[in-house]
Amino acid sequence: MNLFKNIALASKISLSIIILQLIVLNLTIAYPIIDSMRKHDLSFAGIIPDSQVQLVLDSVLYDSNNTLSIQYSSDFDLLLSTPDAWIAIGDDQGQIIYLGNVPAVYNKLITNINSLDMSEVKTTENQRHLSMKLLSKKINHRTVKAMVGGIAIYKTTDVFEIYSRSLIFYIFMPLVITTIILIPFIIRKVLSGISHAVNDAKYINESDLTARIREQGIPREVMPLVKAVNGALQRLSEGYDQRDRFLSSAAHELRAPIAIIEARLSIIDDPVTRSILEQDVARLANLAESLLDLQRIGKGLSRFCEVDLKEMLKHVISDYSPLIISSGYEIEFIPCSQKVCVMGDEASLARAVINILQNAVIYGGNNGLITVTLSNDGRISIQDEGPGISLTERERIFEPFQRIIPRSQGTGLGLHLVREIIHMHKGCVTVGEGANGGALFEIRLSCA
Repeated sequence: MNLFKNIALASKISLSIIILQLIVLNLTIAYPIIDSMRKHDLSFAGIIPDSQVQLVLDSVLYDSNNTLSIQYSSDFDLLLSTPDAWIAIGDDQGQIIYLGNVPAVYNKLITNINSLDMSEVKTTENQRHLSMKLLSKKINHRTVKAMVGGIAIYKTTDVFEIYSRSLIFYIFMPLVITTIILIPFIIRKVLSGISHAVNDAKYINESDLTARIREQGIPREVMPLVKAVNGALQRLSEGYDQRDRFLSSAAHELRAPIAIIEARLSIIDDPVTRSILEQDVARLANLAESLLDLQRIGKGLSRFCEVDLKEMLKHVISDYSPLIISSGYEIEFIPCSQKVCVMGDEASLARAVINILQNAVIYGGNNGLITVTLSNDGRISIQDEGPGISLTERERIFEPFQRIIPRSQGTGLGLHLVREIIHMHKGCVTVGEGANGGALFEIRLSCA
């Protein structure tokens, strides 16, 4: 049963049709027998098996004088041993052989045996000797016909077996062969639309919320499922849109009060208190900007153009180095000798580098050297000399709102935003251990 469940749909249908054909065939054969048993009347006409007439034809040969003769065998002798059995054999040259007690009513037919085609006479059991079947065969380029009678079968089981064998050979086997060959082809043709739908489903992901499964060519029975899936995708898309609108609105609404708080911090006389509050406000501002960046990336609003990575990194490091130095670090930029360009969104790539630098400032231990390296193949490496990131945390840190140190200064969105930006540029970002034991972030991009 499990094997039947696991096979292909075309094979299931083919096998089911073959089984159904076999059942119908047997019911067709069994019906007259069952009906006769129900009526207590089993005196139906007997039949002579084709195999017995064929046995006679296979025993016919011509001797050296082209005289029609018979080669006797044990099977042939057994056939003639039946009490009412008789045989008449004739060819197109007028030669005739009689064996057994041929009924007188067939004498004229046998005389004109060349004019007869395949024939059969069925009789009841009390007229067994009158049953007859005639078949022909080519022997030595001559047409030989054999008329065999008096050997009809009347037993129910034998009749059922003979009919079954004949119907299976002439009807069931051709149907089975046709089913095996044609049904899979027809089913694959009918279900070709589902194959296209499967291909569509493979490419549905969170980066394209408008993707749907095509409905052209889908069978009517499967169409409700496809429509239900498309409906579910539409609801998910609407849910994502609502989430994005909420994040965008929340981030925009946060900007105004954050700006007001930043302006009012200048009136606080205590430098320690002002410094602590400035850090907290900076964290809020960074969170708002990260939410806006995520929403912009999710909407695909970035515009790609040729970006000079060396110039982009110079500007980022120049703008951000005062904060790095004031936090107790040194910073070093090691560019490659040649110009390195990629196709991308410069603002987004700069944001990714800034977020990694911010991560180094927050978790680097407030001392040591932060090194930014640009390779000729477009690889950007950012290394610090802090405690580093453990193996168990290296994948988790790219998830949203995941922090290495709980309740730290980070927003939990910075590195997640880095991964989204780099994936948008068809690149990858990894984290490992630096030469001096700190964290080593590597951004790999394809050069233009």
